[in-house]
Amino acid sequence: FTLATPAALGDPLPSPVPTARLANPNSGAQVSLTSLRARRYIDVTFDIPEGATIDASTLGDNDFTLTGAGVGDAAISNTVTHVSGTTYRYRIVDSIAANTTPIFAAGEVRVTFAEGRWSLTGGTPNGRSEAAFTVQAGAGDAAASSTPTQRGPLFLEGPAVGLGDVGFDA
Repeated sequence: FTLATPAALGDPLPSPVPTARLANPNSGAQVSLTSLRARRYIDVTFDIPEGATIDASTLGDNDFTLTGAGVGDAAISNTVTHVSGTTYRYRIVDSIAANTTPIFAAGEVRVTFAEGRWSLTGGTPNGRSEAAFTVQAGAGDAAASSTPTQRGPLFLEGPAVGLGDVGFDA
């Protein structure tokens, strides 16, 4: 919710400040380490006033930061893709590809959307918001086989199947 105070008694309330929130994974979610490392993206939904539009040219790798025990070498790429509505996909890359540190590890990932990093068309800057999710090494959204299999000329060793981009609306 948003609290607002008019500048003076009888004045109209100020417009809500646009903010961002996690869409996939959701804030508070528990995510499979294997799945997160494989998909390498985070979806963000921008909460903006009705009738407003996001200035997509202001979106980029400095829109939010990732911190916490669950962040290995993860870095936000400057590649931002429109998914639908006000939801955008941010690619996650390995910040130091030459080392053996994975992009994510088991633990909490805190996502901080700093104030003034992106704006609406017309120049209204975003407000600050935070979210977090937990990366779990043994979360059950994927399954793997230890038995190699061959299909024609294709030989699969340790194939895995997982659920990604699955969401439920109430």
